[in-house]
Amino acid sequence: MDKITLTIWLCLCTAVLLQAQEQTQEQDGRKLIKILNADIGRMIKDPQQPGQRLIGNVQLSHEDAVMMCDSAYVYRSENRFVAYGHVVVVQKSTLLYGDTLYYDANTNIARVRGKLIRLEDSSAVLRTFNLDYNTKERLAYFFGGGTLADKENVLESDKGYYYSSSKLAKFHGTVEMRNKNYDILSDSLHYYTPTETAVFLNNTSIWHKDGYLSCKYGWYERLKDYFHFSKEAYVLSKQREMWADSIFYERTLGKSDLFGNIQMIDTAQSVLMFSDEAHLLNDPKQVIMYRQPSAAYYGNGKNRTDTTAVRDTVFLRGDTLQYITLKNPAFYKTDTLLQSDSTAIADTLLQTDSTAAVHASDTLLQPDTTLIIHASDTLLQTDSTAAVHASDTLLPTDSTMIAIADSIPQPDSTLQYMYAYRNVKVFRSNGQAVCDSLSFFLNDTLTEMYYNPILWNGNSQITSDKMRFIAQDGALHHGEFLGAAFMISAEDTAHYNQIKSRDLYAYFRNNDVYLLDALADVQTIFFFAEDSVLANIEFAESTNMKIFLTNRKVTRVRNYTTVKRKMNAIYAEPREKQRLKNFVWRDDIRPKTRYDVCRRRIRPSQRTESAAKTQPTFPITQKIDAISPKKKP
Repeated sequence: MDKITLTIWLCLCTAVLLQAQEQTQEQDGRKLIKILNADIGRMIKDPQQPGQRLIGNVQLSHEDAVMMCDSAYVYRSENRFVAYGHVVVVQKSTLLYGDTLYYDANTNIARVRGKLIRLEDSSAVLRTFNLDYNTKERLAYFFGGGTLADKENVLESDKGYYYSSSKLAKFHGTVEMRNKNYDILSDSLHYYTPTETAVFLNNTSIWHKDGYLSCKYGWYERLKDYFHFSKEAYVLSKQREMWADSIFYERTLGKSDLFGNIQMIDTAQSVLMFSDEAHLLNDPKQVIMYRQPSAAYYGNGKNRTDTTAVRDTVFLRGDTLQYITLKNPAFYKTDTLLQSDSTAIADTLLQTDSTAAVHASDTLLQPDTTLIIHASDTLLQTDSTAAVHASDTLLPTDSTMIAIADSIPQPDSTLQYMYAYRNVKVFRSNGQAVCDSLSFFLNDTLTEMYYNPILWNGNSQITSDKMRFIAQDGALHHGEFLGAAFMISAEDTAHYNQIKSRDLYAYFRNNDVYLLDALADVQTIFFFAEDSVLANIEFAESTNMKIFLTNRKVTRVRNYTTVKRKMNAIYAEPREKQRLKNFVWRDDIRPKTRYDVCRRRIRPSQRTESAAKTQPTFPITQKIDAISPKKKP
């Protein structure tokens, strides 16, 4: 047998043996590596590790994956190969590029190595330094740093997975993400490329031009600019901080929905708000709160910054709270008087969503009683019959809004209002109140209460059909008690000074009443002491009356019409005669502490801590960009 014949015979024998081996492996359920093309093929004469060396335009396949390279060593008996130079793996719409490929067909694992590895599909491009790819699962695992980019987003992390079939990336370690609107830093993040949706699985911080956000779980959908945050969700903007168990934020609509253990701080107006459900709109700016809502007003935002102070804080609750911020027409039209009556403004304010209307339909304020814009801290004087001085009294007025633009030389750019509906309670260290509905104009600290309001100040209680208050520098200045006004002051547990009239006007100094003006059908009962012991009782009736007080004690009474007056010893008057008609002492429903109004724990501000956090710098992406081939212009 000559040499040529022997060579042909050996090749035939090898082919028969390989075919038999392939049949055996196929029967075992294993798919074999197939050689599709090579310019040169040589047998490896190694009895310990027989195989083939392929050189030039090498193409190999396994199942539905095709591998191309410059050269390869194929070990058919072990069903694996090693590829070198310009390695490309093609599987459906996925392309994987590298310098070296170690492929085990028994496990479907392709270990790709090189200076820079790139995986591309129809949705994104993944670049890294080390990548293992499972051709059966179409799953890539990278480590040592990698970056993923689609049309609008760039993500990087220390390690992660990418599922080519489902277009899902799972990044772990220090994960950084960015697009034109946000920079995101997370401990763990999943990203779905078709919808550009990121799921946050651990500590996550987000920066954008309007502020900062953080949470421990949530998701973000870029196409809708829609966020959901949960587990210690927190939002920071220039003038507001918010916490909640769960926050939904739709940026394109300027709408936020918050649920569970909510706290909001408005630093511009020095207001804290609490509830278990809240809905926010950016235009017009408003907050509507349900489920045990309450609020705390801690002073003038221009000169008060301590959000934890309790001494001077006003706490408010109701079944529904609403906070609205509107542009002030007087600010934008400084050369024109405010061209609006109270009805028009009230209609604007009360155009809330249907949810608020359902909760407040029985107690919404009538338009003509919603707003009173006071021209200054000193209001118009009453007529001479009331003998009330212009410097310290209010004008008994109907519900028409008073608007005197000339007296506001530098109006605020915005108008802020707060409304409370149903079961309203108010607590402050030196004054408490209950009513059915309340409106609060923050710019002038004007408060109005409706439907069975009761006010307590020290040992005094005042009731009327409607109440209106003005505060200055965080303290009560004066108040109006309109319709069936009745003031009761306790001398002790059995004796009460009483003032009853149609309307009552009170003036405060250091949050204590120092002057009262009672107008129309005035009736009074006063107790007087002898040697520090209550001994006498006085009954009086008058059309109008002015009462001066010092340390909450009546020191002087001035009457302006015919008076019916009678004084007698206390023991000579039966107990029922010592009470005016409709006398009711309601200390049982008086809020005794702020916890009767708001039981929420006040979270301290995180503004300084959040501002100190370091934003993403994308070091991995920068390193990979530096070694990536530049695209041709």
